[in-house]
Order: sequence, then structure tokens, then C-alpha cells
Amino acid sequence: QILKQDTEIMTGDNGKCVIAFDAAKKNTVTIEKGSRIKIENIIPGSVFLPKGRVFTIIRDIQHVGQFEVKTPTAVTGARGTGWVTEFENGSTSVSVFEDNVLVTGLDADGLVVSELTIQQEYQVQIPTGGVAPEPERVSEDDKREWDSNTKAIEQIISDFEQKTMREGQTAVQPGEMKKDFVHGPEDQKHMQDMVDKMKTS
Repeated sequence: QILKQDTEIMTGDNGKCVIAFDAAKKNTVTIEKGSRIKIENIIPGSVFLPKGRVFTIIRDIQHVGQFEVKTPTAVTGARGTGWVTEFENGSTSVSVFEDNVLVTGLDADGLVVSELTIQQEYQVQIPTGGVAPEPERVSEDDKREWDSNTKAIEQIISDFEQKTMREGQTAVQPGEMKKDFVHGPEDQKHMQDMVDKMKTS
């Protein structure tokens, strides 16, 4: 399914969604269960995360220029990397697994109050108010989860490519992106639930 700027996506308790920002599907955002995002821009890429968790992989920055994940308390930006952003209970958590990510803390008025670069395999939590503490090492469990999700995303993309070839669908055009869903016994239900919840302004 083609998505455009200003599209909002919500996932249910058992749902998950993968968005590709380029035809080669090297730049993806995976929206975890119980999350909500708004696609603010496609080139350069930008999504707003008011609730939940997303996995971001940017492997071909040339096609998106730069990429940002925004929350009410922080902006995370990269030019070719992989990281996880979560926003819950007024706090933003950022965990970096590939290269570096620039994290900017925001106060209640959206003004910048802190800025730091998070190195690979480090994480930081930005509380309400936007003042960032010192980064800490990610856990071994976090690294295993990242590896597992990365492999799952690669499989989803591979399956999607095969399906696209069979059905003769067109490639992603500038200003658009593709959306696909993880596999599982309740795929059809999750897909319909998320499509029903999707709103395009």
C-alpha cells in the first residue's frame, strides 16, 4: 500500500508495520505494537512518534537526504544508521545499534535544551523537560532484540519483493512510500485493523 505525507498509522496490541522510504527498501521504519506515528515528511524523511516504539534503519541516506524521528521531548537524527526510539509516559528512550545518532532534547515549548551524539551500542533516556543525562551501554538483550528484528525486516522485504514481482506492482515514486506487515497467523486481521485505523489528512 502506498502512503503519503501526513499519513497517521496506529498499530494494535498484536500489530506491527514496516514502512519503506525508498524503492530499494534500504531505509525502513518498523512500528512496534501499540504505537502511533505520523509521517511528517518523506524527502528528507521525518516521522513523529507521540506513543510507542519504532526501529529505524537508514542504509541509503542518498535517497532521503537525512532522517529524523521526533517525539514530544526529543528529536533523533541520522545520516545512515540504525536505532530504536520509544516514547512512553513523557519520556523518550533512544538506543543506537549502528553508527551514531544525534539526539536533541526539547522542553515543553519545543525549544532545544540539550544535544548530544549517541555512539553505537549506547542508549539515553530523555525525560520531560528535555535535559539529556549521560548515555549508558545497551544491554545484551537489547542487542539480541535488534539483531532479531533486523533479520525479520530483511525477510519481510524479501517476501514483499517476491510478491511485487508476481503481481507486477510499480516501484515507489518520489513523495511516496510502501507499507507491508509482518507475517503471522493473524496477518489478515492485523492488516485490516491497521488499515481501519489509518487516517490520511
